[in-house]
Amino acid sequence: MASSAPKRYIPRPSTLPQYPVVDDVTVAVDRTAEYAIVISMYEVYNDRIFDLLSGSVVSKGAMQKRRALLFKSTEHSPDRKVVAGLRKIVCGSLDEALMVLETGLLERKVAGTGSNAVSSRSHGFFCIEVKKRSRSTVLGPWTSSTLTVVDLAGSERARNAKTAGATLAEAGKINESLMYLGQCMQMQSDNQDSNKQNVVPFRQCKLTELLFSNSFPSFSSNSSTHHVPQHHRPQKAIMIVTADPVGDFNATSQILRYSALAREVTVPRIPSVTSTILSGSSKPQPGCFSGRTTPFATAEELEHALAELARLAKSVDVLQLQL
Repeated sequence: MASSAPKRYIPRPSTLPQYPVVDDVTVAVDRTAEYAIVISMYEVYNDRIFDLLSGSVVSKGAMQKRRALLFKSTEHSPDRKVVAGLRKIVCGSLDEALMVLETGLLERKVAGTGSNAVSSRSHGFFCIEVKKRSRSTVLGPWTSSTLTVVDLAGSERARNAKTAGATLAEAGKINESLMYLGQCMQMQSDNQDSNKQNVVPFRQCKLTELLFSNSFPSFSSNSSTHHVPQHHRPQKAIMIVTADPVGDFNATSQILRYSALAREVTVPRIPSVTSTILSGSSKPQPGCFSGRTTPFATAEELEHALAELARLAKSVDVLQLQL
């Protein structure tokens, strides 16, 4: 019986560099401050968050299941939700950062399908945090900014990918999360063209919750600032789409229509509902509102408050089950 010949993968020319060129990049730094570059990686697999830098745990010769992480506010980030329990690695050079990236990619869930020999079964998140603090006689607090690169898994059709069992279930979760992401972008786009502002349903899955939870301006106060409100800018996003020039026309056009929604989305100028509830004040902040109280504004705040209360009630139920 003759064996089938292995598939040949013909390399296609690419205009993108295979290795980041940073030799001609110059960044101005404050000589009176010290900096740190911190990297973390995680994935959303089957609508659960897993650390990609912790590695698999071996106990008594057997591999243990990975522990899912929570996306929540913490003591160090009361005004922002973060992935709690992530392993973070300080990198001192580009080579060290690339080694961390390669390590995380090896842990990411992949599987062979009829469409792709190495198909991503999760959405990957690569986070670069730049931390800074003063070098004065008394060390000041760290301030930071974070760049997150998200590699979205592609949608699949079971008929084309020939998936079954676990890979079919994974594809279902991927397609579902991408559908919710499209709905959120469509809702934000519609809100910009309508007088009635509908609540963006970003809590339907972990992917949209990670992408949209911190997308609104917020005000917080802490003891170090003597309860003076601090303005936290909303996170911003850029969507990059890669299209195969010799790929399927229907799939490519669908991706372009999907990504076109991102061009029509801008961040609404409203305060974080969580910060408003925690601070116990619904007083408008300068620069965010016109100073007029209208029935529409009250109804909008009520809708956001009800959505936040529903989320908090769900969190309480989960904690009760854990106890």
